[in-house]
Amino acid sequence: MRIIAGQFRSRILQAPKGTATRPTSDRLRETLFNVLGTRVEGSRFVDLYAGSGAVGIEAISRGAEFVWFAEKEKTAVTAIRANLAALKIGNDNNWLAHYHGTANEIWQQTEGAVTHFVAALGTSGTFMGTTRRLRELNPKIRCISMQPDSPFNGLEGLKHMATAIVPPIYDPTLADANIDMATERAYAMAKWLGRNQGLLIGVSAAASVTAALQVAEAEAAAGREAVIVTILCDSADKYLSERFWSDPIAADLELTAKLIPRAAH
Repeated sequence: MRIIAGQFRSRILQAPKGTATRPTSDRLRETLFNVLGTRVEGSRFVDLYAGSGAVGIEAISRGAEFVWFAEKEKTAVTAIRANLAALKIGNDNNWLAHYHGTANEIWQQTEGAVTHFVAALGTSGTFMGTTRRLRELNPKIRCISMQPDSPFNGLEGLKHMATAIVPPIYDPTLADANIDMATERAYAMAKWLGRNQGLLIGVSAAASVTAALQVAEAEAAAGREAVIVTILCDSADKYLSERFWSDPIAADLELTAKLIPRAAH
């Protein structure tokens, strides 16, 4: 399966594994785009039941301004992401939304007092966009990324960049530091926040809080005051049936030892 015309002409595309989807043939795509003609260039294009993403990627190759890929099959979504990454096609609207939105909200709500920004890496758009804008507002703000500590982890939606398909928008040089996060530490934080603060957040969000706490501990040890901001990127609703809520782990005791004395004050 290949791209027929345009910027990425003749490049090979990966097809989804299994039989859940049926990729559009090269001949059918060629016919479709012959009918569309010059209307593709500069258009906003929707690829429904996208499969491998071949139709949408063909549109990008022929000059479409923006393409939405709609697909629910996990194998197909994996193939679409792999094809976009192989062609180095990224969605700049992802990080730009955080550049224009999230960063300015943080600046306004902290009245410019923010000293540290901590964010998890998934698509990396939150970290990329927010960091770029915060650096413009105050170059002294330290921006710390967080990612799973191994390819095999329970931090849903986050990427272990050393082994994952890296999003084209990701720039590792933007981070002042990176924190590798163990899943067990995130489990412990999710449980502690739910039981002690009434915050039912997801495991990835709990990982972000854990990373922010780690930064806070380092700043306190150095005798520095800090205003640390992180993003709670998911809620607990899709994790409520997971066993970790009731299974005790060593990380629970470690976290409790850190936080209970502070809560008592």
